Amino acid sequence: MLDFKVKRFVSIIFHLILAQICLAQTGIANQNFGKDTLQLREVVVRATRPLAKLNSEGFVTEVKGTVLEKLGFAKDIMGMLPGVLNNNGSIEVFGKGKPVFYINGHIVRNNIEVEQLKANQIDKITVIANPSSRYASTVGSIIKITTIKKVGDGFSFDNIATFGCRNYMYGKDNLDLNYRIDNLDVFGTLGFEKGKNTNSSKNVQNSWLSSHHQQNTTMKSTQHSNLIDGKWGFDFSSSPKLSFGAFYQVSYAPTKTNSSIMSSLYSDDVIESETSAYKDIKLRDLEHLLDGYCHGVWGKWNLEMTFDLMWKKTRENQNVIEQTGINQDFGIKDVGHARLMATELYASHPFLKGNFSFGVDFTNSSREENSESENSIMAGENNKIQELNMAYYVETMQHLGNVTFRIGGRYEHVNSEYFIGGRKNHEQSHVYDKFFPTASLSLPIGKTMVQLSYSKQCYRPLYSQLSNTVHYVNKYLYQSGNPYLQPSYSDNISLNLRYRWLALTANYKKVQNQIITSYTYYDDAKTIALLKKENSRNSLSNLQIMASFMPGFLWKCYYPVLACGVVSQFYKIDYRGDIKHVDNPLVVVKFNNIFKFHNNYMATVNYSWRSEGNSENIKMGSVGQINLSLAKDLSEKWNVKLSANDIFNTARKNTFTIFSGMNNVYIEKAAIVRAVECIVRYKFNTVKTKYKGKGAGKKEMDRL
Repeated sequence: MLDFKVKRFVSIIFHLILAQICLAQTGIANQNFGKDTLQLREVVVRATRPLAKLNSEGFVTEVKGTVLEKLGFAKDIMGMLPGVLNNNGSIEVFGKGKPVFYINGHIVRNNIEVEQLKANQIDKITVIANPSSRYASTVGSIIKITTIKKVGDGFSFDNIATFGCRNYMYGKDNLDLNYRIDNLDVFGTLGFEKGKNTNSSKNVQNSWLSSHHQQNTTMKSTQHSNLIDGKWGFDFSSSPKLSFGAFYQVSYAPTKTNSSIMSSLYSDDVIESETSAYKDIKLRDLEHLLDGYCHGVWGKWNLEMTFDLMWKKTRENQNVIEQTGINQDFGIKDVGHARLMATELYASHPFLKGNFSFGVDFTNSSREENSESENSIMAGENNKIQELNMAYYVETMQHLGNVTFRIGGRYEHVNSEYFIGGRKNHEQSHVYDKFFPTASLSLPIGKTMVQLSYSKQCYRPLYSQLSNTVHYVNKYLYQSGNPYLQPSYSDNISLNLRYRWLALTANYKKVQNQIITSYTYYDDAKTIALLKKENSRNSLSNLQIMASFMPGFLWKCYYPVLACGVVSQFYKIDYRGDIKHVDNPLVVVKFNNIFKFHNNYMATVNYSWRSEGNSENIKMGSVGQINLSLAKDLSEKWNVKLSANDIFNTARKNTFTIFSGMNNVYIEKAAIVRAVECIVRYKFNTVKTKYKGKGAGKKEMDRL
């Protein structure tokens, strides 16, 4: 019936236009033929455009011109995207972990850049669950943000101030300055954060040897944190075919933590000893980053070059006073130095019905750690890890009618050298040569858009996980790295579907050499437990399915997004002389709601929940929370947002149980998530920087 009305309406309009043209050609168009009129029947056409669509890369969500641009900031949008979870500001792609962010083609190294990006500056967001061969094999997922192109020269000013209360008052401020004239763009960013928070934890360690040993520990801590961040750079476009730029960024993050610890040791339910301890930790992080890029077009070739230079120094001083009848004082000093040099060369050219691209990545990184221990049984360490990573990749994407396929491969050569006391340890030094293929196929089936992809990926341990340095947690629990860790490899198959307002994501992966948390002993008496990482002897399979329901606007003022997901792993471990299956599924639910009112008011009510279940060799407890917010644009320059996180204080406690060998440890962490926050933003003549650098070595920076 609706199609008939539309066709009739179009037919009438067409005949009226044709008649007007004929009248004009005969010279009688302006003559008055009386008061006869033609009345058209009313035709009403209503449709809801899906905000998310599926292309050859992944799910693309339009922000410009939709309700999402009124939400406030970029991270507020993330929870509304298919397959994306926002856990108190920590963004995860379902089944893929934390993503790598790109804004207008350049990689994001500081989350402040995402946090300060306003929603109404965004054009679209693309969620890529299976990245192509161009990206490192360690990159599990990518979120690409494209902003609205701004024009105009002159000076711009954009400041975001945040004030909140979470146990104690906290605040932060981010200032963006930009000056643009002709083809030159000069920009700078200053950031400052200051906060204080309290946390508590409870550990119960069980060991079944000749007798049952149990260590109970409770800890309360107060942390003072600060952050000072500055960034300065330029961008120059000599022509539409050539642009280049660079920036320098420095970050300084001092942190001070005071903890009180109560511990007790039981043997067959008989108490053997009790200990109280006080621990002070002073941590200083200083990081320098230099980033540059050059982009050009030569004939039909698209050419890019990026580079990164990074230096980082970390200094940690830890003082501990243990009271076991007599006082025992000891101190631990840990100094770390890290550096990185990374560059990428990329070229693409039209080929057949698509394009052909290839490139090379080069990364040279090192991390050195020196620890000293005074009056402690923990020995000092001096170790250094140095890695050289060369990668070559090639890829083609072709369009065959409505079908798009992408196929590529990436070859990586990694030379990892481990030094102890300045001397190379050949047993812990390794050379890895590996090929990582990728492939994807996108096509419509009826009204359903389907994407099927495959990739082989790698997870390399963090540098801290490879360190020999032992860290004091409490009298009966230490923590260290493991220089014998090997990378883990996974085969990943992803299926994405979109049908009208329904989006479905499914991922299956099988992992070899899975890196898990182990629980062993530090001393021969087996009274001090040691937590560290190790490679699992058994393979791990994992299946994740999430369905997102996005029906669009209801009653013109309500926009809901409901997502339900299940994570089910197939894994077994050796535990207490038997085989233990750790395969209880995790259920994830998010229900985000947007309410649009008059006078530019916008309210949100967001609910998230995760059930109890298994992840690797860990049993995780359930947790959930409800967040509220109310935002208003006071003018074109001023914006205010009030929010209340975890209003029922249900997310304050997280529980984990780690199973390993003849031991388990139950960990209960209590951290205040409930907070009231006010964000005030003022902008003047804002223009976004033209910076097009894509960055290099992002995952290696995270490892460092």
